[in-house]
Amino acid sequence: RRMLAEIIDCHMRFHRSSIGTSIAGVYRTNGVKCTSCGAKVPGKSARDEWKVQFTQCAKCGMQYEKRRHCSVSNKVFSEEAPDLMIRCSVCDLWVQGSCDGLDEVSLSILGEAGNEEYRCPQHREKWERAFCIGELRSIPIMRNSTLVVHHWEVKALFGIRMSTEGRVLYGIQMVDDKMGWYSGLGGVPGIQELLFSFLGYAFEPGMTIHPAMPDAKAMARKWGEIVRASGGIKSPLKIKGVQQQEQNWHYIEDVAGIRRMPPDGHQEGPSPHETYVELIRGNLSMWAHLPQRNATVQATTAAFLVSTVGAISIFLPVDIRTALLKQTGLYEAFSEGLTAGNQAMLSRASFGSQSQMDLELPSFSEA
Repeated sequence: RRMLAEIIDCHMRFHRSSIGTSIAGVYRTNGVKCTSCGAKVPGKSARDEWKVQFTQCAKCGMQYEKRRHCSVSNKVFSEEAPDLMIRCSVCDLWVQGSCDGLDEVSLSILGEAGNEEYRCPQHREKWERAFCIGELRSIPIMRNSTLVVHHWEVKALFGIRMSTEGRVLYGIQMVDDKMGWYSGLGGVPGIQELLFSFLGYAFEPGMTIHPAMPDAKAMARKWGEIVRASGGIKSPLKIKGVQQQEQNWHYIEDVAGIRRMPPDGHQEGPSPHETYVELIRGNLSMWAHLPQRNATVQATTAAFLVSTVGAISIFLPVDIRTALLKQTGLYEAFSEGLTAGNQAMLSRASFGSQSQMDLELPSFSEA
């Protein structure tokens, strides 16, 4: 009963709790311990026994056998706990939200989202998030993409996305209208031209610049005029005469994707031809319509563009935008627009349309 172990070489005897023991294939340095409540004995009664391969005490083991446990941590839960848990649609077992990167706010969002199926970590790929609300499931992520895609097979680019593994994915529409998310496309001829065409119709004209654009300096000069018309660098940015709102979307941690179906594309789902961003909170992602006047979301989206494709957005924080303009040699042009005379200032009416701003979609020959 005292669980003694013998060392054959010297025939000395030790308590197993002194040297550790392997029970049910698990090495335990301090003997058996309930993984749910931490008890070191199976129960108060001499008749109580360890359950579930010595991982649960008698009391917790009864709950475990009723399938009232988290399938990730293997800890049993109380009657109230399901409010912070979610059930797998495959194995029908519960998972504690915090064990799968879902906090109370995330679970609340999921509750409002409605009929979203959840698959626990054991029943989904390692690269998949716990939830992706609003994802167009008919567009797959192509896992083996060192990809055999030739430029003559590609019709359009409809999005940019960062995978959970840190790879940049390109949303590609083929000439046969099949769509998918692909990585490893940097060397495919024509991809850069498609990328910048996408930036042209996914965002407001002239709000995103890439240093390789032929008229990047002219666009940077226009930025200077916009900032000047807004009241200067230290003033809140105004686009088309409307000030950006510093709204705090407290549930957003990052942006992991942008998509907008090509003008002649077709896809199921609500308003596919509007621009959507993939918002991240823990292991939850959700595609939401890009709010044009929300400074918080616009700045987070701008940071995503810099880190993935090297594009600079006017919505970046002032110090970051200034540093990137200097780094890319565009700050001088920006300063010209910022310090131009009154005759070069943009009137509020000049923000009324694309033609008044004289901003055309540039084409590119190289990244």
